[in-house]
Amino acid sequence: MKKFLTMCLFFTIVVLAVTSCGQSKAFPEDITSDAILQTALDACENAPEAEHRYSSDSAKGETLDAFTLSLIEDGVFEECAEFALIQEYALYICNSKETFEVQVLKAENKENAEKLKALLDRRLETLSGGDKAMYDPSFESMIQNAKTYTDGSFAILIITGDNTRTLDAINKLK
Repeated sequence: MKKFLTMCLFFTIVVLAVTSCGQSKAFPEDITSDAILQTALDACENAPEAEHRYSSDSAKGETLDAFTLSLIEDGVFEECAEFALIQEYALYICNSKETFEVQVLKAENKENAEKLKALLDRRLETLSGGDKAMYDPSFESMIQNAKTYTDGSFAILIITGDNTRTLDAINKLK
């Protein structure tokens, strides 16, 4: 009987350990795109000054519309269909001679966040096809190390000098 109880206890512990390992922490419900962006910037040493900082909170940056977003992401002046999926945003974009960018887009749900990630993937394609490489010697390595991902209802683009450090800082918000 003792062996049976020991085996049951062992299997219970194993099951709890396995199920808890697969669960990742989520951002707090009250976290904002601006807070994630600022955390990313704080993690970067010598972040270049942004030519444009956009925020759904007009006190923290310029506001976006569907046409401006299309120009940023796709390089064309059209209405960006994904704009309707965005509940909140914060973007830090250097359009000068330096390649450095962080974008945080918040959607209503994970499914829409995946659609916004596809938009950010297009942004990388737009950047890759441009002529910024003529001005920035670190362009190629920055683009190769760029990261787009989703985390809950957020779609995030990171093009920094140290993406690992930036990601670690963002994950500490959870």
